[in-house]
Amino acid sequence: MGEHAAPCTAARPCAPIRETPNGPIPRFHIAGGSLALQPAPRLARAVAGDLRPPLTMTTSSRSILPFPDRREAGRLLAARLGRYEGRDRTVVLGLPRGGIVPAAEIAAALRLPLDVVISRKLGAPGNPELAIGAVAEGGAPYLNEEALASTEASEAHLAREVEHQRHEIARRQARFRDGRPLSLPERATAILVDDGVATGSTAIAAIRALREQGVGRLVFAIPVAPPDRADVLRGMVDELVVLATPAAFWAVGEFYEDFRQVSDDEVVALLARARAERPGAPAQPGHV
Repeated sequence: MGEHAAPCTAARPCAPIRETPNGPIPRFHIAGGSLALQPAPRLARAVAGDLRPPLTMTTSSRSILPFPDRREAGRLLAARLGRYEGRDRTVVLGLPRGGIVPAAEIAAALRLPLDVVISRKLGAPGNPELAIGAVAEGGAPYLNEEALASTEASEAHLAREVEHQRHEIARRQARFRDGRPLSLPERATAILVDDGVATGSTAIAAIRALREQGVGRLVFAIPVAPPDRADVLRGMVDELVVLATPAAFWAVGEFYEDFRQVSDDEVVALLARARAERPGAPAQPGHV
């Protein structure tokens, strides 16, 4: 696994990847251009099962599940992240829409600024709920090799789906941040938060995009994830904080008593409240 490209930086952005532990990753064509899909060394090792057993701060699933709601999950995560309280150049980033709720609880408890990083899954042909990858603001598309093989998605479908999701990312930037791109302090510590992980596609795309922005330290905090996904994600971040990794895993929502959908209006309201609680925060984002 030693012959890999240099790490992603702002000057040298990551190419889209296909998740596979075996052999060279083939080239793939999107919108007429040839993209060399390069593996992330630790990710490939994790998929191949070469990483050590989990060292995550994990609580017994029986004692903590189900979570009453996303807010309570966020409070429990905040208790595990206390060492970051009030730390300079540290930002909490929720993955909207569901991830903004626990992220807001963490930001309030730790007295840290709150923002979002927008990541959208790429849907399979005829089944948009099945993720074959994802794309996040400021980052290259992430493509899941196993899902692509099972759906036989064409290059034309992928190109259309990437374009469609980039339009949706732009819409949400306008809704949540007045159209501004995500801006972080130099060498920031980013605490990325979601309400849980199933396949991990949107999280992986967001992680790669934040790496491209040059964050100094990347923490991923989630209430629940399957053990194999947690191992893969651990190989991509500086620290993974997960409360529960149940072996029997079907969907994130099964581990919550209240898993109602989060609306755009709720995201805007939580961001506005966080700004209002911090001196010198920017004005509330506009509505489109």
